[in-house]
Amino acid sequence: MAELLSTGLVTRTQAEILEEIEADQRAEISEELDQSTSSPLGQLNLLFARAVALLEEAAATLYAAQDPDGASGDALDRVSAITGTIREAATASRLTVVCDLDAGSYAAGTLRAAPDGRPDEIFSNAEDVVSVGGDTDVVFEADDTGPILVAANTLVIASAVTGWNGITSNEAATPGEDVETDEALRLRRQEEVERPGSSSARGIAADLSANITEIESVTVVENDTDATVDSIPPHAIEVIVYGPDPATSEDDDAVAAQILASKAAGIGTYGTTSVTVVDSEGQSRIVKFTRPADVAVDCALTLVTNADTYAGDAAVAEHIAERAEETYVPGLDASWDQIVEWAREVAGVLRVTAVSVDGVSFGTTTISSRQLATLAEGDITVTSSNGTP
Repeated sequence: MAELLSTGLVTRTQAEILEEIEADQRAEISEELDQSTSSPLGQLNLLFARAVALLEEAAATLYAAQDPDGASGDALDRVSAITGTIREAATASRLTVVCDLDAGSYAAGTLRAAPDGRPDEIFSNAEDVVSVGGDTDVVFEADDTGPILVAANTLVIASAVTGWNGITSNEAATPGEDVETDEALRLRRQEEVERPGSSSARGIAADLSANITEIESVTVVENDTDATVDSIPPHAIEVIVYGPDPATSEDDDAVAAQILASKAAGIGTYGTTSVTVVDSEGQSRIVKFTRPADVAVDCALTLVTNADTYAGDAAVAEHIAERAEETYVPGLDASWDQIVEWAREVAGVLRVTAVSVDGVSFGTTTISSRQLATLAEGDITVTSSNGTP
């Protein structure tokens, strides 16, 4: 069987597993057994050996996922989040254009333009626009994420809108970015962890992760300006701590004490949780930090299933809720494609033909770093019909 030794995890090949099964049978039953591949016993042995080999491969994958150098995808996201490094999401290309508009209001997404000769690469107004008439600066954002290049003076109106008379794009678009690759995330995480001085933002996150049990993720936001930024006072930090869940007053005390021990002198703290800590000189100090606020999400799915193997609507809802609890960390959006992937992991699900998140078809609920998405079983609606495998 697979063994965890001082040198690491040791697994067996399918051939080695089969050899051990056959040796045990000969020793325990009879040396005369017919174990050839054409015999019923030989066929069963092959099936068992293959199943055990798959289990050991899964164990090896799980073991490797604990190491940032071996983890990938979702597993790498979770390992990196422990020290506060969150994968950079994909962004959309943006540019500011001058629109000739009649006086009035134009809802976000209603002014649609595209690079000349590329009608499928749609840009639309990122926010609601209120115009008093005439030339109005409007920020346009691509509907699709990633680096879409648009040269100056090449954006044209894609869909006519009453009151929109013209468009001038005097500047090139700032290209968007694809989602951060595994390789880039590993490198950034390593650089942040190795950054000298525990009083740095990443150093404080590393101290909390190393010294406080059951912390699942830490994000440290610093404001080193002379003005309040995103509610954080000047020259202060906000430490966003997730875990354990639920957290006790003793957990909060431990987090506050570690923040006080790790942060630089003269740096203030900000957050929704306030704890009084007695410092090394016997002085009472108020330390603030933030526990992410739960954001309840609901979803509805329509499935096509195999009647012979389908585990049932309730099983799908239960599985999605379990995977959400395992996966969601502060700042991670509740995305429709993630939910579809979880649904397809359930036995008998052939296709997902429709999905909505918080009432939006194929939608994504945006979660800030101060929030944590929650998806309870009771908030998941599943509708299924039989189909052809």
